Amino acid sequence: MKNVNFLNLNKLLKFKQNDARIGGSNLAMAHKKQILKGIDAHGQTFNAYTPKYAKEKSGGEYAGQISSKVSPPNLTLTGQMLKAFKFIKSNVMGEIKIEYGITDSDQATKMIANNQGRFGKRRMADAKGRKRKKVVKRGASKRVVAANQNVGPNVEKEIVNMFAEVIGRNIRELDKHQVVVVHRL
Repeated sequence: MKNVNFLNLNKLLKFKQNDARIGGSNLAMAHKKQILKGIDAHGQTFNAYTPKYAKEKSGGEYAGQISSKVSPPNLTLTGQMLKAFKFIKSNVMGEIKIEYGITDSDQATKMIANNQGRFGKRRMADAKGRKRKKVVKRGASKRVVAANQNVGPNVEKEIVNMFAEVIGRNIRELDKHQVVVVHRL
């Protein structure tokens, strides 16, 4: 086998626009699957639901409810928030930029509230002038999906896969021989 010049990392790490688009879609899907497994940004199980909420969710007491699963918590009462969680866009000009998440403001507000441990339904003042229901803050109940560059183990593995596929393809193109890149985590 002919030696490949590994000194030119720019050629090995060259992402095409399509690589970033496909990789971004795969990252979004991996992150969604990780959430459905109840795994947070630090690789831990999401904090448990309160006993009252767990009983209500498992009993199917909410309008529009599609999930009654309470252990581990997986953020899927109605499914709307995770349905809105998707690949948004990517760009490879200078550096690789991949955006995914939630663009729907109502669903994004729910995700942010879970990240911050803020729970309770906010209501606008009604015709009789009643005030909003207070939102409860429970720091110990945060369900952190992503924070401070932490995205969780499934997403990290998908990032490695994305880079390995691009590097493998680029080595094959540079060498014109079949090369298999194996990575293990």
